[in-house]
Amino acid sequence: MDDKLAAKRYAAALIAATKENELAEILSLLENAIPLFESKKFLERIRSPLIPSADKSAAFISAFGGKTAAAPKPQKSANKSLDKLGALITLLAEKNRLGALPYIVKEAKVALAGKRLAYEGVVDSQTPIDKPKLDGLAKSLTKRLGVEIRLSQSNRKYDGVRVAIDDLGVEVDFSKARISSQILGHILRGL
Repeated sequence: MDDKLAAKRYAAALIAATKENELAEILSLLENAIPLFESKKFLERIRSPLIPSADKSAAFISAFGGKTAAAPKPQKSANKSLDKLGALITLLAEKNRLGALPYIVKEAKVALAGKRLAYEGVVDSQTPIDKPKLDGLAKSLTKRLGVEIRLSQSNRKYDGVRVAIDDLGVEVDFSKARISSQILGHILRGL
C-alpha cells in the first residue's frame, strides 16, 4: 500500500485516539521532525530491512530528545501526548511505515484545522508584505469565509499577489500577466 493511502488511515486512528489538545501537541512535535525526511541517509535507515524496527523507533524517538520511551516496552511518562507519540512511532516502525509520517502529519493537520475552523494560508508576492497588511488581509478573509485564517508570506517570487489556503481549496490571484490579458481581451471585444 502506498504511504499516502496508509497515512489517511493512520491519521484517522491518531485523531480518534487523541483529544484535540493532545493532537496539537503531537503534531507540533512531529512537524519539527519532518525536515529529517529530506535526508537520503535518514530515509535509507528507516526503510532498511536490515535494521530492526525497535532500533528504528528508538533512533526516531531520540530525534525528540529521548523524551518518549522506545518500544518494545514503553514506559509511562507524565505526559499522555508523548506516550501516544511513542506508541505511534513504534507502530509505524513495526509496520515499516515511518516513511508515511510526513503524510500523516499533513492529514492530521487538515483534520485539526477543520475541527478548530482555523486555517493557514500562504501569500506569494514580488515584494515583501509587512505584518499589519498581512493581518488586515487575514481579517478580511476571515470575515468573508467565516473561518479563522492565519497568513504567512512565502519566499517564492510571484509577479503579482497570490493568496492560497490549500486546506480550504481557496486561491486568490492577482497576476500582472492575467490582468493584462483580460484588459487586452476586453479591448479586442470592444473593437
